[in-house]
This record gives sequence, C-alpha cells and structure tokens, in this order.
Amino acid sequence: MEWLEDGAVLARLRLVVLPTGLRLTLRETGSEALRLEAEGLPPGWHLALRAGEGAAQGIADARGHALLSLTAAQPPGLVALRLSDPGRGAALDLIGLWPARTPRLIDPEGQVLREEQRLSLRRLAGWRGHLPRGQGAVLIRLGGQGAQVGFPVAGEVRPAAVAGVLGQALALLGADGQVNLRLALVQETPRLSIARYDWQSEEAGPFRHLGGGRTRLRAVLLEDPARTAETEAESRIDLGGWLGEDEGLWFVQGENATRGVMRPFVWAARPQPRSTRDERLARYAAEWQEILEAPRDPRWDRIAALIAAVRAAGDCGALDQVQALARVPAAAVALLWMARREGRAAALALESEAPIWWPLIPVQAWALGARAAYARLVAQLRAAGIDDAEAVAAGTMARAAGEILALRPELAAHLGRALQASGLRPQSCDVQGNASPLLPPGPAARALLDGAAQEAARRFTGLPQGVDGLRARRLAPPRIGDGGMDALLHAPFAAAEIAAGLRPAPEPPEVLRLLALRAADPAWFEAALPCALTLALTEAPCPPPRT
Repeated sequence: MEWLEDGAVLARLRLVVLPTGLRLTLRETGSEALRLEAEGLPPGWHLALRAGEGAAQGIADARGHALLSLTAAQPPGLVALRLSDPGRGAALDLIGLWPARTPRLIDPEGQVLREEQRLSLRRLAGWRGHLPRGQGAVLIRLGGQGAQVGFPVAGEVRPAAVAGVLGQALALLGADGQVNLRLALVQETPRLSIARYDWQSEEAGPFRHLGGGRTRLRAVLLEDPARTAETEAESRIDLGGWLGEDEGLWFVQGENATRGVMRPFVWAARPQPRSTRDERLARYAAEWQEILEAPRDPRWDRIAALIAAVRAAGDCGALDQVQALARVPAAAVALLWMARREGRAAALALESEAPIWWPLIPVQAWALGARAAYARLVAQLRAAGIDDAEAVAAGTMARAAGEILALRPELAAHLGRALQASGLRPQSCDVQGNASPLLPPGPAARALLDGAAQEAARRFTGLPQGVDGLRARRLAPPRIGDGGMDALLHAPFAAAEIAAGLRPAPEPPEVLRLLALRAADPAWFEAALPCALTLALTEAPCPPPRT
C-alpha cells in the first residue's frame, strides 16, 4: 500500500493478507511441552516455531493443516512463529505468549518472573501477564499494610493498565514506599514490588559509585532551580568535578539503561548538618504554612520552579518539599490554582507524587488554598497597575476552575466550595467563556445521583476484590438491586464524607480501596462525587477559613 502525492511516494506500508479461515492454536501439553495446531494455511507453506532453546518446523499439508510440537527446559514467556511462502519468498513473524496453565508475569525481554523482583514504576511498561482460561485478577497490596485489592482480568494482561492506581497508591506511602503486584487464578505469581527507584548508588568520599553500565545523571540546585546539570558516567563519578565546589545543595537523579532508575540523593561541596527525614518534613511543612499565610511571598515562585525542574529531570515525588504537602494540603491546592494553563495537568499530577488524593483533601483546605491563590493574583494585578484587580482575578479563578474541571470533573463541588469561601461565585468558565455552576442544588443533586446510579447499574459487571465492605456512614447513596454493587455506589459518598469532615481521614489501605472503586467505574465516581459532596456540606457546613 502506497500513499502518493503528485506522483511521489510519501509513505509505503507492507500488508500481509492471510486466508480468512486461518486458525492457529497453541496448547501447553506438559510443564515443558508445547503444541501448535494450524488450519486454513495455503498448502506448502512453511512453519517455524521457536520458544527458548526449543524449536520445531513443519509444512502445511494438502488440506492446509500442520501440527508442530516442541519442548523447552525452562519454558520462556514468549513463543515465536514464522509463516513463510516458499513460492514467493514472503514471510510473516508472529509473537505470542506461552499458553501456560498457571498465571505468569513476563518481563520486556520475554523472561518469566520466577522470584520476587523490585521494579520502578517507570519500568513497568513492556511487562505482560498471562492468565489461563478463566477469570483471574491483578492483585495490588500496599507494602506491609492492609489487605490486597484485585482487578478482574483474563487472558493476556498488561500490568501498565493499572499504572494510574499503582502511581497514586505508591504516592500514599512516601518517597521510599512500595506496592506489591501479582497475578492470581487459583495460584499466584511471584510478586513485583513496585517502587520509585530500582537501585541505589554508594557514597565513597568525593566519589559516587554507580555500578555497571552507563548512568545518565541530572542535578538541580535546590536554592536556585534554574541551575541544572547533566552528564553520563560509568562505574563512578567525581561529584565535585562535575558540579563544582560552590556553596549549595544539589538534588541528583539518575537512570541506567540496564539497571533502571537510581534512588535520588543530595550532595553539597561543603559538609551539611545531618537531619532525619521527619525533621526535614516538619521544617518544609512549616515553610508551606508560612507562605500559605503570605501569598505574595517570592518563595511560591522558587518552590514551584523547583518542583517543575525536578519533575522534568525525573521524579519530583522524591523531594521532601513535595512529601511535606501531605501535612499542609492547602498548599498543594494553592499550587494547583496558581499553575498556568499549560501546567495544570502537571499540577494535578501532584497526587501521584505527594501523599495526597485530590478528592479526599478537606474542603477547608481547598478553601484556604483558593483564598491564597486569589490573594496572590489580586496583589500581582495591583502591582501591574490594573484598577479592577479583584474582578480580573475572579475571572482568572473561574477559568482555572474550568481547566481543572475539564481534566477532573469529580472535583466540581470542591472547586465551587473553595471559590464560595473566597467570596467568589461558585462557577467555572470554559475556553469560550461560558459560565457553569459548580454546586448543584440539593434536589437536583439527588435527581442526578439517581440517574447516574441507573447508568452505573447497566455498566456493572462486578466489584474489584477486597472492597466489598466499604460503606458511607452518614450519607445515603441510591440503592440498586440486591446490594451486590453497594461498595461501588458508596465509594463517592465515603469520599465526600471524608472531604466534608464527616468521618476521619482514612489510612492508606482504605484509600487504596477507594482508588480501586473509582477505577472500576470512573464515570459513576465523576458524576456522583460533586453531588455527594454538595449533600455532605449541608450536613457539615464549613466556615470560611481564617487568614
């Protein structure tokens, strides 16, 4: 197939047309044995089957049938098949999973996971899973905490499909946490321990030992994020020779092509006072609180620039400043409101970098963050000589709400309440300037909930494993059927109760259950949470936060 324009070939695509009756069936006939049955091939076509060190060849008979068998001492994850037409010299290479009768996880090189392995979330792409016939599950458990949740799957599985849940779950556990992943169907695979990094470098005086292979290193100066450095090194690196002997603390990240993501570290040419992580988190939390109460403080720009620079170089979730946002969530909300339009999605990604989840942040924190952002906008506009600074800032806040809403519609009531507490109209504006209310009236919220619940019931096929006991405590979700989907229906109401202060902040295992239920039906969660929070706020009205 060719794409021609004015007689010139702009693109060419090779198509291989196979017979419509072609059928290829792979079966595991023993723990190390495989059989291929082929039907509907053109007579005389050649087949070459390969798996690990095992190989078999055959020719389609007059009926277009072929039967090949092979054995492999340690069956690999992948099977390769070549179909070729000896008459025309055409060939087609196909790759499939070894049809094992037990669950398997398979790495990007096609090797089966046979023992526990640590893996950074960034390297999960390329991993595959296989489940034999029947409904199995991807099991996720926070490292050392609580019960596991499971997502129903069958056949070939891509673990990266649950990377969003994994990333948010990993963020709940801090910079050094890990989340365990397995496949299960009667039997379970060895676990993948998903973390932020794969390996650690070793300090050796002025040097840093990096191990084998080439490692690309990126550094950001914490006091001046505009100063960055990048290099490649093998085995070890002289940090002073690379970063210089000036004052300042550098945050260094790295990645090795074969060993993966390096655990970040800080380095300074001059000795620095030792501190524990908890001491640093307390110090940065105090700083967030200080600037939250001083919206014009120039530290807002410096910290936002630091987060952006470290994110661009790797993973800003490793910064203690980002981890400290869990202690002052209003500061995270302020960063979200203050972000430029092009940076709004990155600001929302803080929930996969810091131990926060936007739907569960208390409404009072949303209000305090919005007030800080609004005050900062007004001050900037006045300094620029804008007379109607308050009105212009109000319009900017409404447009920011619209941008957030376009990406995360379940946050509508959070945004509306935050604007309302700032003395602004609880409405958003889209790119065309059309205004929309963010807080539905109580009766309308109930009607919307009933309709959305019926839609959810039509989509419902089953709950994730390990979530069935989750229930709202003060609010009454719609009731559907025999109660089999109650946990799904209750999830946005439980989240609303937490945000409104009607129930205590949850521990990470309970947040994981909420994440799993949101992933099971995002449309229901997005439609229901704003209505549920509107109802929750009528039970627990939140006074405007003090400045």
